[in-house]
Amino acid sequence: MALVPIVAISPLYPAGPDAWSGQPTKVAPSAGILAYGFVPGGPVSVEFLNYVLSALGTRINDVDSANVLNWPDKWLYNLPAGASVPDFCRATWDQRQLYYAPVATTLCVSYDNGQSWATDDTLAGASYRAIAAYEGPTEDTGAVLATCTVAGAGRVSMRGQTVGWNDQALAGCATPYAVVADPFTGKFLVVGDQTAGSAPGIWAVDANDGATGGTIATAHPTSGAYPLRTVAAGDVYKLAARSGGTGLWRWQDNDVNAVLVTGPGTGDVETIHWDDVGKQFWISYAQGGQPSIWTSPNGGSGTWTARTLPGAGTMTGTIPIGGSVSIGEINAWIFQAPNSITQTFLLCTRDNGSSWFWVGDPLLKPTFDPTVATSRICKVGNGLLVSDWSVAAGNIYISLSLRGGFPL
Repeated sequence: MALVPIVAISPLYPAGPDAWSGQPTKVAPSAGILAYGFVPGGPVSVEFLNYVLSALGTRINDVDSANVLNWPDKWLYNLPAGASVPDFCRATWDQRQLYYAPVATTLCVSYDNGQSWATDDTLAGASYRAIAAYEGPTEDTGAVLATCTVAGAGRVSMRGQTVGWNDQALAGCATPYAVVADPFTGKFLVVGDQTAGSAPGIWAVDANDGATGGTIATAHPTSGAYPLRTVAAGDVYKLAARSGGTGLWRWQDNDVNAVLVTGPGTGDVETIHWDDVGKQFWISYAQGGQPSIWTSPNGGSGTWTARTLPGAGTMTGTIPIGGSVSIGEINAWIFQAPNSITQTFLLCTRDNGSSWFWVGDPLLKPTFDPTVATSRICKVGNGLLVSDWSVAAGNIYISLSLRGGFPL
């Protein structure tokens, strides 16, 4: 649900010749009005109405975005035995919630909120990396796509509600590192590197209700020798970035080539995501102790606005890592505690970074391995799924709701 518009944001009317010019836009009702309401047939003060409407709108937004961010002890999601899960997603079919996770050479599924897992598909020699779910125009349409490498070549496996897993090659792909479902085009966007010269690569795969053989369009960048590791789908433009150095690429659906654009920050790009309520991209950088977060309506050069990072009262010097996501008006990131590689936690903002609130207890405390990503985050209805894992083992936590009164 989007935010309710707040009337009379300005405290004063503009200057002018009228009697009310320069006067307060909102005035608290008197004790008599609070006791008996307005007199039938009598005049109603506009300033009183502004006060009431402003208070109602503010309260509705507070309830809709309340910090009822629960992490019940019994809601730990059990990972497949011995698994280190790099990614996960949820599909809604037949009013059931199915959770999928790639584990080494298998794709696992849970039908009972993560309490047990079963092998849904096995691809010999595969090394799975990322997974995403596309929700179609109706509840029972859509697809799940997982990326993997087999014998040094990039492939994708896809399934629908009734169509089982089928894999197909990504032409010219060496390693597909990340995937996102594009709700505006009905495609999966896969990014990684090409076999030719290790150049960055972008592939768009038709969701096609889970059937393989769909069109695979490419928007390969025209220069560079590095993989792309994060991708986001906006309503018009799409963005992908490498994890280190200059390499932010932008394209539109069906573009032949992506265009290199100038990113706003320095250092390593950690995350990109699209905020459909704010109609903007968010991008986060981690540069030593100087991380930064920015927004842009279209991802173009010179269009980015710096946003305030969490500071005193949450965690000073926090570094965004691992993942970010938008749920309604809320934008959430996994952050690393300052000067610590053994504590990560979730922080959210619903006002473009003007204020932040801490999600959940306990903190996420993975056994950190700096050679792999240790935390992932995805949208689950009105809540979040967050994984806390290491090379050896880990857990997945679920937030019951990010918005008060709205269950999963």
